[in-house]
Amino acid sequence: MAEAIDDDGALEPCEEFDDDATLAPATMCGISTDYNEQDKTWEDKIYGDIFISYPYIFGFGFGGALLVGFVYTFLLRIPGVLALIVWGLLFAIFFFFLALGAFCYDLGVKWGEDDDRDANQANGMKYRRRAELGETKSV
Repeated sequence: MAEAIDDDGALEPCEEFDDDATLAPATMCGISTDYNEQDKTWEDKIYGDIFISYPYIFGFGFGGALLVGFVYTFLLRIPGVLALIVWGLLFAIFFFFLALGAFCYDLGVKWGEDDDRDANQANGMKYRRRAELGETKSV
């Protein structure tokens, strides 16, 4: 006979079952499900999600990092690839900030025409463009 924990902590027997039968989950034998019905804080939900998904986090985190690291190290040994990767990353960063500045300017123009946004928000986005592109305004 299987036993389950009651709400007050006492053990109480579940229904009798055959020894060869597949066991049902414990909640079907009378264990309190109040914990699952309680409102949880976001911290409890985050820790619960991390606890459930830790094999994926460690698997992709460590395994993926090792795989990418070894492939990257192998690629750096090929003549000419090191310079290509370094200059490619530098140009990629430059074009990223260029695209971000263009996006901020375009969004600032759209916000300037929008009635829901005030002029300070539109100008702030245009000034953000200047910061992204490294421009300075001389006084």
